[in-house]
Amino acid sequence: MKKVILSICILASAVQYANAQSSTQKRADKLFGKARYVQAAELYEKEVENNKSLDLLEKLGDCYYYNGKMNDASKYYAQALELYPEQVDAEHLHRYAMSLKGNKDYAKADKVMQKYNAKVGRVKTAPNTLAYFAELEKKERRPFIVTNSSISTKDSEWGAAFNANQIVFASSREGGVKGKKYKWNNENYLDLFIAEVDEEGNATGATPFSDEINSPAHEGGVTFSGDGNTIYFTRNVKPKNRKGDKVSHLKIFKSTKSGGNWSEPIEVSFNQEGYSTAHPALNKNNTKLYFASDMPGTEGGFDIFVVDINKDGSFGEPKNVGPNVNTENREQFPFVSDEDNLYFSSDGHMTLGGMDVFVSEINGNSYSKAQNLGNVINSNKDDFGFIYDEGTEKGFLSSNRDGGQGSDDIYRVDRKQIYFVEGVAQDSKTGELLPGAKVVMFDNAGREIAKTTVGADGAFAFEIQPTSDYKLTGSKLTYDPANVEFSTGKKGNVEQNVVLKLIQVVEKPKLDTKPIYFEFDKAILVEESKTELDRIINFMKEHSTFRIEVASYTDNRGTDAYNMSLSSRRANAVKAYFVEQGIAEDRLVSVGYGETKPVEDCTKCTDEQHAKNRRSEFTLIE
Repeated sequence: MKKVILSICILASAVQYANAQSSTQKRADKLFGKARYVQAAELYEKEVENNKSLDLLEKLGDCYYYNGKMNDASKYYAQALELYPEQVDAEHLHRYAMSLKGNKDYAKADKVMQKYNAKVGRVKTAPNTLAYFAELEKKERRPFIVTNSSISTKDSEWGAAFNANQIVFASSREGGVKGKKYKWNNENYLDLFIAEVDEEGNATGATPFSDEINSPAHEGGVTFSGDGNTIYFTRNVKPKNRKGDKVSHLKIFKSTKSGGNWSEPIEVSFNQEGYSTAHPALNKNNTKLYFASDMPGTEGGFDIFVVDINKDGSFGEPKNVGPNVNTENREQFPFVSDEDNLYFSSDGHMTLGGMDVFVSEINGNSYSKAQNLGNVINSNKDDFGFIYDEGTEKGFLSSNRDGGQGSDDIYRVDRKQIYFVEGVAQDSKTGELLPGAKVVMFDNAGREIAKTTVGADGAFAFEIQPTSDYKLTGSKLTYDPANVEFSTGKKGNVEQNVVLKLIQVVEKPKLDTKPIYFEFDKAILVEESKTELDRIINFMKEHSTFRIEVASYTDNRGTDAYNMSLSSRRANAVKAYFVEQGIAEDRLVSVGYGETKPVEDCTKCTDEQHAKNRRSEFTLIE
């Protein structure tokens, strides 16, 4: 039923009729133009047996698409693409892809999205849907939990809005304003209902909201001021000029409460004749109103806009929130959390099917790139009307996913209680982040229970348990190890931050040592070299995680093969001395480089130059 609110003004686009139309198709087209999709589909089904024009196939697909019958929709979109591969427009390619996703046929949907991208001139390749969501799932440390709500019925319920310890939502259930069935889908018209929400986040006891707000038309998409005395809501309004514009549009209305009664609702000033304005959402301070509209200035079909609310209650000029949120397709159902996160639904960004819920961080007048909330909040059907309290980590979601009570249902949303210790590895002096640092976590018995190597952001995170003691150790090449001990409380100290400050002990990977020299054609350590070697050995004993490479060289006298052998013997002699002094052999790598890397690159070298080339050098390798 939410298709009423999210798609009512999409309706019949201008399509060239066939030169010769049957009376059946003419009647069907007339019903389609009035958004009577159930009745139109019945007539189109009769007509399609003898007439498989592009116009008819696309309209028949649209009838089912608008009512969420994706299997039937994809059937006729597929026929249209097969018979008219070059003529199917971008809009119908996109609907075909979405209907395939609605049937979980992701491989075929991805191929159709490639055709869509080419049609709209987009160069980028459409990502693999399942791979994309698998990667999203890996990144989500504390997933959402979505459960059925007791306020859902066999009828349609959607679009919950917080109002103190209550929610107000739209429903086509019995008990609202009596009227005719809505011809779009043969359900009752939508009215607003109210339900109590307990401390656990359960919604119960739904009753009609207010006779002063509910009317014989559709009402849905609602938001309340912080004090609960101002309501903005969406109502379906017939056009003033029925001879010209025959399509009903959505308008935002405002009402205020005084003495327990709501005032006569009035349209907001930024509504525009001939366009829809819907799904209002106030920010925390009641200074901005977000909404969805197809008014001029959109990126596509429907976009998210924002308008300032002045101190006198008047409105500024609506502004499109921009391409990080909006696409050439549909963005609707905005909600702004107390932490200035803009949640909304879209079928233009990467989705699992239909509309998915996304989030964008609000920073002044800018909006971060939209992020999909993942495959728990989102499904292969339409997921929308997401509201969430980041303090209590509870909220509600509307969806027509499988397993619900009716066409659209309201679901309860919680966050899985997994506790983490988070932190960064950084230089103790400069504060510089240290990518590549290794972080290990131990329990109170000294057992290693988790480890990681931090990335470019220097960040690490480990799952922890309540009422437990832990130790973190950070290490990195050229740095002294750092240790941090911490304990968790009864609630797990959720996302406790820990900073591992490492102290750099060596400026460069190559150790700052004096050269270790050898006599001509010898691989025996001279006594004066041992003083320098002992200094390196002491360093390694103090820094037990480090390993070194012993690299030895020769002068350029002798054959290449002989010099390689000689340099290897020299490296092994140094390694043997380290082992004798208590350094584990697995911490040492000995390599002979022959005459390949001379310090003095000369052809006719002096004895002094030859001596400088007969050397060993030391490099930290871990």
